Amino acid sequence: MKALELADYCESLAREIDHSHFTHDLIAAAAELRRLAAVEAERDELKAELEDAKQAAKTWENEAERRSDRYIKCAAELERIKAMEPVAVRYDFDGHGWQYIDNGSGSDWLTRHKDGEALYALGSKT
Repeated sequence: MKALELADYCESLAREIDHSHFTHDLIAAAAELRRLAAVEAERDELKAELEDAKQAAKTWENEAERRSDRYIKCAAELERIKAMEPVAVRYDFDGHGWQYIDNGSGSDWLTRHKDGEALYALGSKT
């Protein structure tokens, strides 16, 4: 029997033998059983809450690890981009298109047009 069923049984016995000196003991036992059942129910609720908290912590841990990996990859990619050298410079838009200069135009090609925009090749990872 579960605690609440046993408490109900004790109370019903106490009502049946109302004239007995055991009545007080049966009612006290029933009250204690109900208290124990409430404690047990609270324990079960706390266990469920603990399991939920553990699952939430695991979910957040997984998310933090995923984000950390992503940030590390992004930082590595930014460092790679910072280390890149320009492959060409575009300058002087004439209304129809841009003029371009690259390393085939002499050793000073990168500094020849101060108003030029450096262009980078992002296609390959080296």
